[in-house]
Amino acid sequence: MLNLDNFAITLGRAVEALRGRPRATDEHKRGLRKLVALTTISAVALRLTDGQLTAEGKPVAATLPGIRTLITQMDAHGVEEIRIGRNAAAADLLHLLRALAVSLGGYAEGEDIADRMRASQATSVTVLTVHPEMIPPGGRPLSVTEAFDAGEREEALAEATAGTGPTTPLDTALASLALDPSAPDVLDLLTHVGRLVHAELDAGRPSGALRAVGELVRLEAALPDGSPRNSFGIALKRLLRRGMLQVAADRTRVPDDRDLAVAALQRGGSEATDVLLERLVQAQTLPERRHYFDLLRQTSEGVRHVTLMLGHPEWFVVRNVADLLGELRVREAVPALARALRHRDSRVRRSAAFALARIGTAETVESLASVLRDDNVELRMTVAGAAIGHDLEGLAPALVLALEKERHAQAIVEYCRALGRLGSAPAVQALVQTAQPTGWRFWRRRPGARLAAIEGLKIAAGPTAIGALEALLQDRDPYVRRAAREALEDLDVL
Repeated sequence: MLNLDNFAITLGRAVEALRGRPRATDEHKRGLRKLVALTTISAVALRLTDGQLTAEGKPVAATLPGIRTLITQMDAHGVEEIRIGRNAAAADLLHLLRALAVSLGGYAEGEDIADRMRASQATSVTVLTVHPEMIPPGGRPLSVTEAFDAGEREEALAEATAGTGPTTPLDTALASLALDPSAPDVLDLLTHVGRLVHAELDAGRPSGALRAVGELVRLEAALPDGSPRNSFGIALKRLLRRGMLQVAADRTRVPDDRDLAVAALQRGGSEATDVLLERLVQAQTLPERRHYFDLLRQTSEGVRHVTLMLGHPEWFVVRNVADLLGELRVREAVPALARALRHRDSRVRRSAAFALARIGTAETVESLASVLRDDNVELRMTVAGAAIGHDLEGLAPALVLALEKERHAQAIVEYCRALGRLGSAPAVQALVQTAQPTGWRFWRRRPGARLAAIEGLKIAAGPTAIGALEALLQDRDPYVRRAAREALEDLDVL
């Protein structure tokens, strides 16, 4: 049988501890556990009439420990009766204790304990009961520790948002999550946040939705492996679907939202990669394509997926991707670009060749050398025109061989310019040999090649090249002599 005096003392001492020793958390928990245990025996009704406290109609002496405090607080807040049902929930009891512990004047104007209890979703200030049959299917009442922790989160949330001006339901939900991402009810709160995020999108407020997603990503990253982290993973998987990721892709071009949008796309996985690839294909200008490729680079599989697009059935997609990979000098794309050199469309082959030349690594030399044997003269000239840098010095032998066989005048000029830019000893030697007369019978057969070689020597501009140009000042061909003199003047040698 329940000792009513003992129950009233326990309640009064718990209120007294909250008022006088607010940081004594362990003491508060012990008091709450004792109250929960006592309610398993019987329901209790406490009533205050003209300063006299009664429990189930039996007077309780004011001289008992904690009773004076309980009477004072009930009287100060105008509480006439408190009804606590059998098996009352720890969370409801904690809300009652905290409400009673508030000093007179501590509530907002027009608010009282009844309002506070209704806000806590307890039954009422006078009846705090959760019968087992009232528990939602699959749910359970909170334990004392869980209820106490939840109460602390609510207080901290109130303190965190005090004085910050109006807050939205989404702000409040995110702040509650941030206070304890490992709370037992975190999945329910995450589901609530998900609904609020979709409401933001429906209302045309993508920035708010992205801010919420960014906060979820941040909180998830800080959690250790386990159930709470898994709950965040489930929530983010539900949120980061195609529609949300398309919004994020759009907002990457808005400076204020860019970082949050990128975080959402990075967390979006393969679905985000597909969205960015789609945007890349649809982009009309090189800056747009560069923008989306930069985003793809920040995803785990982005570059690999872009290079796979070199096998796209539409030729213009392959050409655009090849141009982009060359512009950005993506070394990982070299094997796929080499395969694109065999594409049926010459425009694609030209873009792939130019991209390989722009990337300009030693691995590209073999592929570029094969292009110099292609029947398409524009393709051969593309490779020659893009041959720049020391990494492509290995291309010199292929250029020399192509020069010897070439009959197209402009291609010859491009080969010689390329050899001059490479500037290696074999390249310069090949230019010197091309610039020399071929004998009294044949020296007039390739005058264009000799003049092109002089242009290449001027570009090379080393001691060997200058020596060869000086020797050509005595050449029998007046055009060669004049070209050599002009080259030396341009080099400030004469």
